[in-house]
Amino acid sequence: MSSLSDRAKQVLKLLIDLYVEQGTPIGSKALAQLPAIQCSSATIRHVMAELEEVSLITSPHTSAGRIPTAKGYRFFVDSLLTIQPMDKTMLTRFQELQVHNNVGMMKSVSNMLSSITQMASIVTLPKRNQVVFQQIEFLALSDQRILVVLVLNAGEVQNRLIHAKHQLSKAELERAGNYLTQHYQGMPLNQMRACLHHDMRQAKSALDMAMSNILEATHSTLDQVKGEFDYTVEGHANLLSIADKDVLSLQRLFQTFSEKRSILGLLDQCLDADGVQIYIGDESGFAVEHCSIITAPYRQGEDAIGMVGVIGPTRMDYNQAISVVDMTAKLMSLANQCDPLPS
Repeated sequence: MSSLSDRAKQVLKLLIDLYVEQGTPIGSKALAQLPAIQCSSATIRHVMAELEEVSLITSPHTSAGRIPTAKGYRFFVDSLLTIQPMDKTMLTRFQELQVHNNVGMMKSVSNMLSSITQMASIVTLPKRNQVVFQQIEFLALSDQRILVVLVLNAGEVQNRLIHAKHQLSKAELERAGNYLTQHYQGMPLNQMRACLHHDMRQAKSALDMAMSNILEATHSTLDQVKGEFDYTVEGHANLLSIADKDVLSLQRLFQTFSEKRSILGLLDQCLDADGVQIYIGDESGFAVEHCSIITAPYRQGEDAIGMVGVIGPTRMDYNQAISVVDMTAKLMSLANQCDPLPS
């Protein structure tokens, strides 16, 4: 879209600003009345036709008005949006909120996000260092496949399927499970991975082929294991405006909230990202066409340990939403420096 003229960029920005404010398709006459633009309705209509040709705006029906597409919002966010400082009233609300690492406070933060933005909000409890290894068992299946049963803290059980290089007996699998449980029980999963890798290198000559193979496979498997997020979602009712355009997708979105596992992939994706992330339409992998998600991780030191975000219609005030999410994440990070999590 680098070929867009400055006038086309201006028209697109003003059209999106006006559409976010009014919620109705925007015509050339409405744009021509804005003080910021100095051209006729005819010229604006020509520019709008160019924007529609490259799928940045569209006509929802036969009227002369146009609305932004998901592609248009993406160009707006990436190239035209300038984030303004948060106003004093909003800053005061943030300064009054004392954040600590507990479920009640996460709910308060989520409520505040939803209240300020008038969207649904999501806040996760700190995740890093919560996943602790307790026990592991290996069950032989067919064709050298092995079921790994991994027991973590709080009774969480995760199953993984691995492929052994050679057929392993029940006794060999039991010996490997007992070895791992005895040596690493009670360790945070990240620490266990590092220790297992180190111990395998140090004791390689002392390990027989079967034990060496199963430990290598286990080490690879642990890289795939992620701890469950605890999170709170507030402000579901703020999403009802999406129903005007896409009732079925809104129902699917609500179903996503109710089925915890279906949202975990997105939370992990957001946690691994650097800074504020914006997902428009179906970019997130589970959202709906008329929905956008804005997230930011909060940190303890250099480690991202949790995530805050808002979920709302694509027709949202991106400037405000990005500012609020970013400020909340920074507030949460600051709280974690003063009130660190136990290792």
